[in-house]
Amino acid sequence: MLTLLLDTSLKGPLLALADAGSGRLLDAEIRNNPQEAAADLPRLVQDLLTRQHKSWNQIEGIIVGTGPGSFTGIKIGLAFVYGLHRANPHLGLYASSALGCFARVALEANTWMLPATATHGYFATRSEVGVVNLELERISLEVPGQEPRSLTEPGAARVGCLGDWPRLNDLGRRTGILIHGSPIEARAYEMLNAMLQDFIANSRRLSDVLPMPQYLRKSAPEEKAEKKA
Repeated sequence: MLTLLLDTSLKGPLLALADAGSGRLLDAEIRNNPQEAAADLPRLVQDLLTRQHKSWNQIEGIIVGTGPGSFTGIKIGLAFVYGLHRANPHLGLYASSALGCFARVALEANTWMLPATATHGYFATRSEVGVVNLELERISLEVPGQEPRSLTEPGAARVGCLGDWPRLNDLGRRTGILIHGSPIEARAYEMLNAMLQDFIANSRRLSDVLPMPQYLRKSAPEEKAEKKA
């Protein structure tokens, strides 16, 4: 089963073609410029297909990243997938979380974080995703429907961060929590493979329902407006 993997929730677009039957990534396109998702997504997919001597109508399924992550990026990726599905209703669609899947397989840390603004971002463990809040000079983890909890004890968790987050690094130094940093592009292939393995393990969740975005917090403009009010 030729499967297209697509994630635009992190930084630049992450794309791959995979043989879902064998669980193998055939080729990948990894970019770190956020603007490329909006400008070049169709061309990037076409380049993948051309390199593998495949055509659009050979794609049988799509694994699309639905967040958490960039609001704009998620919308771009989902709009692209919705258009493909409208033109090709036979396509099987599967919603995945690049951050969540990565956190389940990356062994250096048991909690991985992704910055969104200077004080807010997202976190994922092997079992949950949520919001990171650094506003109160502590590392606060917030999951919808649960009470916020603080990550403050040195050695209580191995913490990783995808990308550069100065505020998190500063809090880590002051609280004694070691932050393991990784550039997103350096772990992108690992993320794509984790999304593929998640699909293989849970493909029964394929349905005709269009994937929906995973927004765990308000956008930065909404937060600014709320504070001003």
